[in-house]
Amino acid sequence: MRDRAPVLWRQSKPYSLSAFQAAWWFGLILTSFVLIWLITGQYDFSPTALILLSIGLGTSLGATVIDSNKRNEASNPQIDNNELSHLLRDKQRLETELNDLTKAKDNDKLEQKKSEYRTKIDEIKEKFPNAIGPGGTKFYLDILSDSNGISFHRFQMLIWTLALGIIFITSVLGRLAMPDFDATLLALMGISAGTYLGFKIPENNGVATEHTTIPPAQEPPKNGAITPPSDKPGEQK
Repeated sequence: MRDRAPVLWRQSKPYSLSAFQAAWWFGLILTSFVLIWLITGQYDFSPTALILLSIGLGTSLGATVIDSNKRNEASNPQIDNNELSHLLRDKQRLETELNDLTKAKDNDKLEQKKSEYRTKIDEIKEKFPNAIGPGGTKFYLDILSDSNGISFHRFQMLIWTLALGIIFITSVLGRLAMPDFDATLLALMGISAGTYLGFKIPENNGVATEHTTIPPAQEPPKNGAITPPSDKPGEQK
């Protein structure tokens, strides 16, 4: 359920709201279908379930296309978009070498490689400003936030997704049948998804730093505690 945009070394990718919505409806509908079949022996699949699943998958697909188009936008129209693939391959190679040098604890070569990595990232950002995405933070902040912080259009889409999901679950457990939402509720879900995609187009996914700062390594958790994933720039959990 994470975004597909490349991030800086030692960062993990942020969670995606559209991917979460698609996974939410897929999980609810599949679980409900299996539960009803195991208890009643009926293969129940309502039109509402199909529409909700289509909205979730369609929103995720639309968000992926929008993000992909923005990442491939070059700062100079004369720059060949194929160059981005070569630059990202160089970035991946440098990150692999950085990981190897970190494990080997070769500090002298590590600092040299970090300098080379910063130069490569600055080159990518100069030619393709949105190619390197921001790292994430906590799950709820990732799915509610864009480059300007927590956004209302993301919040309302999440709330309606959770609210209709709860109604869906209640109906399945109470009647052992998938519910049939009226057209108004389904239209509301579709409008929320469309609003999210509309506001996503002007979002800036680029790393808003003048110079690349490599996030420091995080100390291992103490007492065997498991630290939840984090994608915030400078954090790795």
